[in-house]
Amino acid sequence: MRDHIMQLLQERHLQEAEAKRRFVAQDSTFYIVKIREGIATEEIPASQERSHEQSRFSPEWRNAFLETWNNQESCLSVLNCVFQSARPPHVSGRPDSLPFASHSEVQSVFDTLRLPSSYFQLASGFAGSAQANIIGDSGGLPVRYELIANCLSKQGDWAIALSHDAKCRVTSVFWSVDEKIDSSLLIDDFQEFQPYASHPMLIPCIMFAASLRMSEQRRQSIKRNLQRLETAIEQINKKEAASDGESAHAQDSFEQPQSLEFMFQLLHSCRKDQTSRKGRYGFWRSFVDAVESGFGYMEESGLISDTHILEAHGELKRWLAVNGNKLESLMARAEDHVCRVDDASHMLYSLMEQRDLRVQSSIARAAQRDSEDMKFIAVLGSIFLPASLIATILNIPDFQFAAGGNLFAAYIGITVPLIALVIALCFARSDLRRLIWRKSSAGIRQSRTRSLRADTDVYAVGD
Repeated sequence: MRDHIMQLLQERHLQEAEAKRRFVAQDSTFYIVKIREGIATEEIPASQERSHEQSRFSPEWRNAFLETWNNQESCLSVLNCVFQSARPPHVSGRPDSLPFASHSEVQSVFDTLRLPSSYFQLASGFAGSAQANIIGDSGGLPVRYELIANCLSKQGDWAIALSHDAKCRVTSVFWSVDEKIDSSLLIDDFQEFQPYASHPMLIPCIMFAASLRMSEQRRQSIKRNLQRLETAIEQINKKEAASDGESAHAQDSFEQPQSLEFMFQLLHSCRKDQTSRKGRYGFWRSFVDAVESGFGYMEESGLISDTHILEAHGELKRWLAVNGNKLESLMARAEDHVCRVDDASHMLYSLMEQRDLRVQSSIARAAQRDSEDMKFIAVLGSIFLPASLIATILNIPDFQFAAGGNLFAAYIGITVPLIALVIALCFARSDLRRLIWRKSSAGIRQSRTRSLRADTDVYAVGD
């Protein structure tokens, strides 16, 4: 019932892709690797002119793959692989185009290789995902293993659909990688490790190791950007510490390539890369769990009883453990990078605040200098204006034709006494007011006294 549901969903997905024209033909490379007593041999249909590469899934290759399900007497195990070194470009938020010419070609490849039809449900292009499925018989003994992985990455997308039949001892793989990924390294590993092709986890382990190499290269790129950011901040801090904050050099330190704008671009790039990497940790954990379940499937099914398969099982399991430790190390160093990026962010915002304070301080100093200039102008005005006023009132034109030094001396000679007089009047103003008030008060009293005396005389005459 489960296979029937997946088949219906696969058909619906393919019909939708055909209606929206999401089929983009890609060249494929076909492999049939047979293991006989630990020795791997590749088989190619005679009609294919000894070539692996084909633009289409030809009937000859289809028949060759079908024959591997029946001819198990002469070999220990078989690996059937369809490899594509290019994929349609991924567009964020949209289902990926399928790397086949048509609906019928997809159906032919997946039916012939007996690949899991649930691949199309996970490899929709919306998110990276990985899962494994173990199918058992009525007695609970594992008889079939399926693995699906779809990875979306800046280093290149890749996808794997894998199945293994315990009874026929046939591993079938559809393996597709992006052009950004160096497929020659993958093929080199695949051909060199063909003696281990009896184990279904060979290709997942190869892809896992290659992805970790690309992640390490990506980490180095992120590390370089982070080091550039930290170096730029350190240089500006040194310049600020060496300057007095008033020179043009201190202000120009923000106009160089190590400016705040440049550093904020680096900071944004580092944060974006770290967020992207952190979002893929869930995929890597699920992928490692899926591969580990494949090793458990081989142990539970009893397929590792053969010496050659047992040797391959041990080697690949150790390889997975080493790569798993590398993944944990990458994740730990990524956390360290996050802390360093946070520290750089705090320092950048501190520099920005210092720049704002420096601008405000410059404005305050400029205002102070303007005030001092105005005072100097006022002093000059106090020197020249009084003399000019006197020269104008008294109609003395000689000032206009005097030499600079004589003119200045004349202005000083007139202004200084005049200013001294004004200052003396200012200081004596209160005394003058009191004197004037006393004189006016004395006059008023005298007038009142005379008035009273006059009134007294008038009254005396009347009596």
